[in-house]
Amino acid sequence: MKWHRKFKIALPQDFYDVCNKYIRNNPPEPYFRYMSVEDSDMWTMWMDDPQAGYVSGVRETILYITGLDLDYEQGFVVLWKFDEEFKHCPIHVDSGKGTGGKHNGSICTALSGNFKIHLHADDLEETILDTVEVDSNTIIALNNTQFPHSVEGEGVLIVFGVDLETDPEVYWHD
Repeated sequence: MKWHRKFKIALPQDFYDVCNKYIRNNPPEPYFRYMSVEDSDMWTMWMDDPQAGYVSGVRETILYITGLDLDYEQGFVVLWKFDEEFKHCPIHVDSGKGTGGKHNGSICTALSGNFKIHLHADDLEETILDTVEVDSNTIIALNNTQFPHSVEGEGVLIVFGVDLETDPEVYWHD
């Protein structure tokens, strides 16, 4: 099974404008909401939020490009700031359908800056097995509920949740 799929394409500028406006007009999530990233600034747009209205068209575009459905009841997009205070997200495996998670994979791209997502052998092993680079001209379909990974970079990373009904073994098959 693959740990990611990479697509070289940028999302519409209007989408990036909506994300920047959301960050300007809303406070970040409270610290310690997510224990592995307790010291980072993060904004979550739930798909039923009126401020996230424009995002539905972007979700359709991503479905067309990647084949992954982002339009589901618990759908979300996270805007995650990496800076001098928070440069690295530790190794982890996201919770998926069978473990109480809200997604079964993620779509990642950059609002600003550049990022590296690293694959690790397990969630305790620092050794990096592979790396994929993320910028505003790249969409990564990340199999993050199956594989241990970490993230480093500077800027704002955009993370969409993938529908809980997506079967990682089918979508990310070799």
